[in-house]
Amino acid sequence: MLSNIVGQENIKKYLSNEIENDTLSYGYILEGDRFTGKSYIAQCAAEEITVPSYITVVSPTNDRKNIHVDDIRDMKNSAYSQSFGKAKKVYILPNADSLNTQSQNAFLKVLEEPPQDCIFFLLAENRCSLLSTIRSRCTLLKVGRYSTRNIQEYLETKEVECDLEIVRLCDGTLNKYLYLSSGEFAEVSSLSDRILLNIRQLHHARIFAIFKHIKKLDKMYVNDLLDLFLLWYRDMLVYKYTEDENLIEAVSKRTEIKQRINDYTIQEILVILKEIQFTKVKLAYNSNLEMTLNTLLLRMGGAITWET
Repeated sequence: MLSNIVGQENIKKYLSNEIENDTLSYGYILEGDRFTGKSYIAQCAAEEITVPSYITVVSPTNDRKNIHVDDIRDMKNSAYSQSFGKAKKVYILPNADSLNTQSQNAFLKVLEEPPQDCIFFLLAENRCSLLSTIRSRCTLLKVGRYSTRNIQEYLETKEVECDLEIVRLCDGTLNKYLYLSSGEFAEVSSLSDRILLNIRQLHHARIFAIFKHIKKLDKMYVNDLLDLFLLWYRDMLVYKYTEDENLIEAVSKRTEIKQRINDYTIQEILVILKEIQFTKVKLAYNSNLEMTLNTLLLRMGGAITWET
């Protein structure tokens, strides 16, 4: 139900009006970053629209990683089959922006002649990866970031104890907390600590060797590694300016940050922060992973001349 959705007031208000006035579109694109709860929002909306037995989450079959054109065709056959009573059928397509062109074209045919009783929710991190002809036939719903209070409320519903230091790492996403509390993230966090604690003492030739450890990570975790770098240097910058350890938000890292504060000037920290942000942008546009990360690591290690 829509009332179960944490935050996202604009989406709840819009869908509520659409349902109340019986003006629902055939297709909706729920666009938001990883861990922003797109699947949960779609499920809640679907339950507001129809009965659970008429809700289908389209999943890859035959051990495929992504939804295949055959899965779209099976969905199409189901969508055009007659339903009993007046209940609508709702189809949720996770990772819709990862569909290949053939699969998207197959789905487009459904949108061009939509079944009267069907509604489709396409979940995407980047709607621009969808065909423009699909985007033009769907209503875009942008999933925004969450406040700290939103995340705390969500964790309460899951009966999960809230650690504010981990909430900070969530960067306004809803489901990331559970991942950050898992063993998967422990490997990323451990690697981050090893890099940050030692990089200023490494010769530049050794810095190049760091990449072989990073490339062992799943590519989607590299961005999490960069987020940890950001938080470290932001705390370091605050302490550099104020010399007040109570302002270091990463409480568990206070001792290490204080020990390494003299390794950097304020100007160096500012440049590193800018470089990390630039690295995140370049990787989002599929820049060469090794070259991009080595450039950042060399700056962090002080092996590249500091210029603004």
